[in-house]
Amino acid sequence: MNPSFLCALDEARRHLQRLEQADGRLPSKITGAILESLEDEGVAVLDQFLFRFLRLQDCLGVKLLRPYLVEVLREPMDDRPFRDSLDRLERLGVIPSAERWEEIRRLRNVVTHDYPEEADIKAARIEEARVAVKDLAAILARIAADTERTHD
Repeated sequence: MNPSFLCALDEARRHLQRLEQADGRLPSKITGAILESLEDEGVAVLDQFLFRFLRLQDCLGVKLLRPYLVEVLREPMDDRPFRDSLDRLERLGVIPSAERWEEIRRLRNVVTHDYPEEADIKAARIEEARVAVKDLAAILARIAADTERTHD
């Protein structure tokens, strides 16, 4: 097994762990009013959540999905377009759907930038990210389980 793949898997696990810790320190539902009233510590926790969300999505998309197909599942996807990899991952049940992955990617891109928009819109995007974390965690769990089974 490629050591860089295993390092990326560990990196993704760390991002998820810290993401879940930050989420646990946030209010159970983020609203525009809550966003506007956050104190410095709350802002720092929210920043950590968003940063780890970005990093987890990036790690999965850039470092894990295609190598997982090629190295763990032995799929001939090295030189195929990324969308082909997503379609294959969907057929294998690793990701909910290629479209959902792309939605999460778009969400990642939106929360990366601090647009001057209404607090309610920002809050809705944070809540969307919270839902997306569940999808990312399930993807990571599948990759980790298959990798451990193959690596042993």
